[in-house]
Amino acid sequence: MSSEVFQIIKSMNLKNLEIQLAIQCAPFIMGIKISNLLIVQRENAEYVEEMFKNGEISYFILCETQNKTTFLLYRLNELMDYLSKREVINLLAVLGYKNHMLFEILSCIRKKYEAYMATSKKFPHELGLILGYPVEDVYGFMANQGQNFLYAGYWKVYENIKEKQRMFEKYNQAKETAIRLVSSGESIWEIIDKYSNNNLQNAVI
Repeated sequence: MSSEVFQIIKSMNLKNLEIQLAIQCAPFIMGIKISNLLIVQRENAEYVEEMFKNGEISYFILCETQNKTTFLLYRLNELMDYLSKREVINLLAVLGYKNHMLFEILSCIRKKYEAYMATSKKFPHELGLILGYPVEDVYGFMANQGQNFLYAGYWKVYENIKEKQRMFEKYNQAKETAIRLVSSGESIWEIIDKYSNNNLQNAVI
């Protein structure tokens, strides 16, 4: 992150929901990622629901604690396309998923994620698939118990390191762009509309 953007963040109200979206979900709102987690204070959860209730972006509540709510934000068609890939279906089957209906998968992951948050045991690795992580890296993380990775960025990388590093750099650029845009007065929906259906080449200024 550039020093300029770091200074912008320092001057921001980090409790503001749109600023949190820019910081936590930039690659997603900039159109280069199919889904993202958004963690907000519980009193802000209704604002997230209101923001996304009728738009092109869907949401699913993964976990609620006394203080915080964890949302999965996603683009329905893109996520369903990803989950329909043969290698994703195969890994989901290994993890015990016979039903490939999205809501059924999300409901099962929610139960596992809530249990993990309560006990810090048995993380649901399939969450990585829901977040669009490459299958080889989700499987590599499982097989190596989180060790022996080639590189760590937005997730731990086990194959195709150069390709993933380029992707992480695009994510970093997306974060800087989103933060600059929000700080200049653009709303999250203006940014989403501007970069909707963007490709990887055009998604970052």
